[in-house]
Amino acid sequence: MTSWAFEMETIVLGWYVMVHTGSVLLLTAFGSLQFLGTLAAPMFGVLGDRVGARLMLCTMRAIYAGLAALMILLGFADLLGPGWVFLVAGLNGIFRPNAGRRWRTRARRRAAGRPAGPRASLRGSGPRAGAS
Repeated sequence: MTSWAFEMETIVLGWYVMVHTGSVLLLTAFGSLQFLGTLAAPMFGVLGDRVGARLMLCTMRAIYAGLAALMILLGFADLLGPGWVFLVAGLNGIFRPNAGRRWRTRARRRAAGRPAGPRASLRGSGPRAGAS
């Protein structure tokens, strides 16, 4: 459901930017803001290891809710413009690529019977018992 919401948000806001600016260049700039978080993703991984994945996920979801509420309030107040859309899309783009990735990885590891903790890749990498 979350990925559908992100896709709908991208389509609707992209349409909004195109209609209100008439610029394909600004439309592509809006699209590129969606991937801004790939630059910060390694630091989010470090922060997730420090504070815990659950807290990170909850914080990111709270940020999404806050940004959505900001967009709704700006729309109702008739203050929403392309500048605000770019600002919110940039902030949302910073957090979007990182949301849920750690949870999906852990779920896959658990389903495969492998360890799923923060040091899961280090476990079992040493010499095996009984191997010569």
